[in-house]
Amino acid sequence: MFMSCSYRLFLERNLASRRFLMDKSKHEGKSTEAVPQGLINCNDIENAKNKIAFLCIEKILLEYTNYDRKLDVAINDLSVTEIQTKLYELYSLKCSPEFVSKSIDALIAFYGKCDAFAPDGSSYTIPAEVVLNKVSKSEKKAKGQGVKQYYSISHSLSKAEVEYLVQQCRNRNDSIDAEETVKALKALVNVSDRAVISDVSPSSAQVSLTELLRTISEIEKAISRCSKVSFIYDGRREKPYLPLYLGCDDGRYYLIALARNAKRPNCLPLGNGIREFRHLDGLGLFRILRVDKIKEIGPLLPAAGWAQENYDALRDLAKLYLDTSVNGLPSVDIRDVKVKCHKAAKEDYLISKFVNHGCNKVDETDAYSIYEIRNVSIEGMKVWALGWIDCFEVVEPIDLAEEIKAELSNNVYTKNGEKEQHSSEE
Repeated sequence: MFMSCSYRLFLERNLASRRFLMDKSKHEGKSTEAVPQGLINCNDIENAKNKIAFLCIEKILLEYTNYDRKLDVAINDLSVTEIQTKLYELYSLKCSPEFVSKSIDALIAFYGKCDAFAPDGSSYTIPAEVVLNKVSKSEKKAKGQGVKQYYSISHSLSKAEVEYLVQQCRNRNDSIDAEETVKALKALVNVSDRAVISDVSPSSAQVSLTELLRTISEIEKAISRCSKVSFIYDGRREKPYLPLYLGCDDGRYYLIALARNAKRPNCLPLGNGIREFRHLDGLGLFRILRVDKIKEIGPLLPAAGWAQENYDALRDLAKLYLDTSVNGLPSVDIRDVKVKCHKAAKEDYLISKFVNHGCNKVDETDAYSIYEIRNVSIEGMKVWALGWIDCFEVVEPIDLAEEIKAELSNNVYTKNGEKEQHSSEE
């Protein structure tokens, strides 16, 4: 009888586990009467065919039956006659009904020994901890199914659990031999469940998350080595950028990179930053990029020139640039802003929105409260304020307040701060 290498390993592992149990039984004086004569005595080479047939019966039960422990019901089961048929169809083995019945009794005894000997709940069975369940004659007879006994095995992992593991494996499209791992996972359930599990697709959301984390890792590596990187951005291949800072704003990851046409500042390093930061206006120093739009990062390239010489100072500026942004809109115009809150119910939102910037109440009347928000992007603040005109009013700085009023006189804005329609009269 021809056997594949993997199946021979399956048989050898099972025989090894049974040899261990039989040796342990002898040492502890336990009886092995429940085992068919000559079936599990691994020293008796003459009974090799019986041993193989015995293991094939176990494999048939693992492959073609399933008992749901939670529901306490056999989803798939087999009778002795059906097991005989599969033995011949799958392995060309002819066995008597008595041999099959005794083998099943031996399996019941064997799994009982596994439970008794296995330390800390572990198991010696292949491929997982299983329990044989015998359906009583009366149950089948009550259902009009005759007096045959039907048997099934309970797998330690359900189909749903294996489906989840398979999906996780396929989500990690960078893992080595992912489909080989999937193949091993599918072996933990029966044949009918495998057909469903084969069609399990990766979760698009988790694949995107995996790609995002991989991109972040590559960018962090480039920053730590002061190296340029090229990549595809929003579907277009970009020339190399020098990444400076990677951070998160409003739930999105952004990369602050040195703009390719950036002019060299005359004042690097910039002391403590905020007051002198506006001196960078017009230099086109940074480009902000959404990390989720970055794909296929190329090899790291060495940086050179003034950017390399002032890399640490540029990184500090880039961090300040992003940390002071509002709604993903940074700018070199960074100032303190005072906001009048007209609805008390929105004060908690205001505080939580600008908690990382510093948001403190500085004045209060019966009609409104005034909050001071520290070190924010004026450009981002303008867009945010235009989306909340029914709740908040910018009162300082004066130039920002006047600019917002001018915008409002000609346009109606949505909550995102985008223009909805023109309302000026012709």
